[in-house]
Amino acid sequence: MTLPKDIVALLDGSGMPWSIEQGRRHAKLYLAGRFLTIFPRNSRRSDSLLGRAHLNVMALIRHAIRNGGHRI
Repeated sequence: MTLPKDIVALLDGSGMPWSIEQGRRHAKLYLAGRFLTIFPRNSRRSDSLLGRAHLNVMALIRHAIRNGGHRI
């Protein structure tokens, strides 16, 4: 699965280790060893994150970075 470039840049710029675990229907994103969110894998479009969903994932990642890898 390929993530959008701005999400990869945000994750790489955090300085925290991150990984993606592939599931059957979703890819799970882990930040600093903690589960953060999922991305749909089986999409007809090449970019599965569009519009508001993309902005929400970006905000979730920024929030987790500020809190040391914790979601809330």
